[in-house]
Parts: sequence; C-alpha cells; structure tokens
Amino acid sequence: MEPNFDPGHDRRLRKMLAGAGVRYGLGIPAESAVLLGPDGAVETVGTVFRIEGAEGDVELMEVEVL
Repeated sequence: MEPNFDPGHDRRLRKMLAGAGVRYGLGIPAESAVLLGPDGAVETVGTVFRIEGAEGDVELMEVEVL
C-alpha cells in the first residue's frame, strides 16, 4: 500500500511490487481510504487504485468481498 498516491508518479509502488511474492498493490490518494471490516468486508472512500504486478496497469479498485 502506498498512501498519498499519485497515479502519475507510481514508481515507488511499482518498486514495492517487484519484491518476491508480491502480487498486487494499492495506491491510496490523500483524500481516500480503504476500510476493512469483519468477514472480509471491504469498502473504499474516494478513489483507490490497484496495480497487479510491477508492469501492470494502474486501475480503479473494484471492491470485492473476500
């Protein structure tokens, strides 16, 4: 996870994604949040970005119940 994320400057998050065993990362801009609740509940406030793999595209996060 990278707080204060700017999708135009994603180098730091991509560097973290290059680590062994890391599948995806979340970029959370200053005005946004990811809320984790019981039983896998996930909610977002504002815009949250997701990147799968160090070479993946920056995408808007779609909330899924885990």
